[in-house]
Amino acid sequence: MPVSSNNGASSFRRGGPAGRWLAAFAWYGVIFAASSRPDLRVSDDDALDFVLRKCAHMAVFAMLAILVVRAVARGANWTPASIAVGWLLTLALAISDEWHQTFVHGRVGHASDVLIDMAGATLGVTTGVLVHRRRARRTPPRSEPLQ
Repeated sequence: MPVSSNNGASSFRRGGPAGRWLAAFAWYGVIFAASSRPDLRVSDDDALDFVLRKCAHMAVFAMLAILVVRAVARGANWTPASIAVGWLLTLALAISDEWHQTFVHGRVGHASDVLIDMAGATLGVTTGVLVHRRRARRTPPRSEPLQ
């Protein structure tokens, strides 16, 4: 069923462009909010806290990259160009997140965290590409309707 052009909300419900971008920026909002907290310790053990926070960096930026590429690609059509643009936009958001942390009392922005973020983004995009390829192999070809 076609989406009505006079109903803007339908693009949100059906995963249209506005909904895909909203999902990406909402997820970045979660990252921004977490970056605004002065102390994000998750463990009293320094080594465990460090590992868990770096894994969290990778995980949240993996998801962000998937959402951004999905928005850039307009859904399921992940081309090399849309993947590259989405990855670069995620890089810009990772840099802005670290820069934002330099203004938060008790936080410091680190270039190494951008590298960790982008390792997560690369992992997320790679996973997304593999999932898309697997789904494409499983989807049977559409047959023409009988007349």
